[in-house]
Amino acid sequence: EASQYFQLALRVNNEYLPAHRNLYNLFNESVERWHFRMLNDDNRNQCFRKAISNKIQKGHNSILDIGTGTGLLSIYAKIEGAKKIYACDYSETMIDIANQVMFSNNMLRNIALIPKLSNKISIPEDIPDRCSLVVTETVDAAIFGEKILQTIIHAWEHLILLNKNIDCISGEVIPHRATLYITPIQCLQIARMNYVIGRERLIDNLIKLNKIKLFSRKTEPYDTENLRLIDHYWLSDPKEIFQINFNDVLELKQYLNGEKNIEELSVKCTKEGFIDALAVWFDLYLDENIVVSSSPKSSTKCCWDQAIFPLNKAYFVEENSLIKIKVGCTNGELTASITNICKSVENLIDVPQEIIRYLNCLSLQSIFRNVINKMENCHIQINTSKVLDLSPFPTIGCLFAKHFNADVTSIAEMNEQFQYILDENNINKNKVENIIWEDCKNLLKNSIAKFDVIVLNYIRCSGEFNEDIINYLHNIRQALKPSGLLIPSHINICCKLVDSYQLYNESEVINPLLMTEINLAMHINRYKVPYHIDLKMDESIYKNLSVPFTIGSLNIENLTLEENVIFEKKIEIIEEGSLNAILYWFSYDLFEYKVSTNVIDSYTNQCAWLISPRIEVTKSDVIKIRAIYHKCFLYFSVEKCER
Repeated sequence: EASQYFQLALRVNNEYLPAHRNLYNLFNESVERWHFRMLNDDNRNQCFRKAISNKIQKGHNSILDIGTGTGLLSIYAKIEGAKKIYACDYSETMIDIANQVMFSNNMLRNIALIPKLSNKISIPEDIPDRCSLVVTETVDAAIFGEKILQTIIHAWEHLILLNKNIDCISGEVIPHRATLYITPIQCLQIARMNYVIGRERLIDNLIKLNKIKLFSRKTEPYDTENLRLIDHYWLSDPKEIFQINFNDVLELKQYLNGEKNIEELSVKCTKEGFIDALAVWFDLYLDENIVVSSSPKSSTKCCWDQAIFPLNKAYFVEENSLIKIKVGCTNGELTASITNICKSVENLIDVPQEIIRYLNCLSLQSIFRNVINKMENCHIQINTSKVLDLSPFPTIGCLFAKHFNADVTSIAEMNEQFQYILDENNINKNKVENIIWEDCKNLLKNSIAKFDVIVLNYIRCSGEFNEDIINYLHNIRQALKPSGLLIPSHINICCKLVDSYQLYNESEVINPLLMTEINLAMHINRYKVPYHIDLKMDESIYKNLSVPFTIGSLNIENLTLEENVIFEKKIEIIEEGSLNAILYWFSYDLFEYKVSTNVIDSYTNQCAWLISPRIEVTKSDVIKIRAIYHKCFLYFSVEKCER
């Protein structure tokens, strides 16, 4: 209902950005973005279809589709001849989409949609009898993350046909089984996000961290990465860790209870290198013969990433050395660690990942080092008596305190360990005060202090504007002395036009079979959004259609919350292609140096704006780009100019 009001507002004024933003946020909350990539994985789709068909041909005519999503697997079951089909999902939005899909394909009478989790289904209230076949794809990168063990155990106990009479068919589950593999990997990109890289990799950080080690605080049991797109290499041959038979309920309970845990798996390293993480992937057997694989070296593209278990510090291994890996299932989730080298380390401290990424941004540190050198040689003259550093870690603030005796206020999310860092770097602890953001807001709001320099953290790690900071710009400016320096004072919006099948594939359903054979794409594509945050441009696949350009600059010194800032620019196309995305990032000038969020070690990622329908272009075509900024939100529109 809320979406209708937002869409009505946009029909009146398509450049009313609050409506765009609220609508896109609603769509993101209603439909997980992975649905698009999964539905575009036609190999996965056809493998499931064939496995379902094989079971139906063997007499499985009553089917329960658990976590149906758009209802695709249920539709396959109907097409292949199943007589009774039930499909459940806990998401009201997905049930609504599935209902529209069924109606469009004349299957509403053939497939019963149940708006419940499968463990809430009861007989005969929701389904009349136990079903002979359960189909589910509630698997994530590490198989267990979507609670597939609990789901299938409950199904075997309450929903699946258990008839063992030799003349009658007994229940089965698709997928049939799964095999999980693990290997240690070296990957600098993963390391940068998880621990501060230092002397062990011949890296000289501005902030010395030899006495304490910082690593990223974990909020999830593992990360996910598409290793097909990241520079990395395996330090051993892959090792099989688990074989899960989804048609053996006793075995599933053993996995869930930890009885199948591996306390010590010996792995021989085939190369020397730094172990930055353990990578896990799977082969999913949908029946006895049909397999889909999430292996990073699979010849077939796959919608699943790999599960990544990062280490908390650098560990170097020699060729032929043995490492011991512990693998388990804890509360239905996969766990993995190295036991013989990852021993507890004194002063090993977890901090928010943003701090790790910031401290590993050596390109930014190099600029800071140059600025300090020029200030010491009087080539740059600024007053640094009182400094407010709102960066994830107050690197420049600490340097001002160390070299120019500045009084610094910081909001780094660190406790007593912050004092250890100051000690190691010979910085007077009395010159740097660390406070929480809420206290800083009160300080700014009441204008208690006046600062000579305020350093802003204007972009989040995801590549978006930092609303916490920008929404307080009025108070921040009031806390700056009249002759004070705001860093940065301007934010440049940098872009380039690209042709990217990958971004297109991840943002809407473009699978031709789901537009023609099955009418599905149009229903879920109503929930597509044009912006793509947390993009890693160096790990993305695209063709450049323009040179990089700056479309405009936001003046932080006078930017207000309510105004629309509009930029327009005409850009010449440099190569033929399908224009379907604008990649964008940010930069600013720090004296004579340019700081960019589009560098290989950037602590922030980048973003993209998707163009739909795409525009076919040839070399020398001219594209007019219009960008509107409002309250930390960027909206783009494009049009092709007449020659």
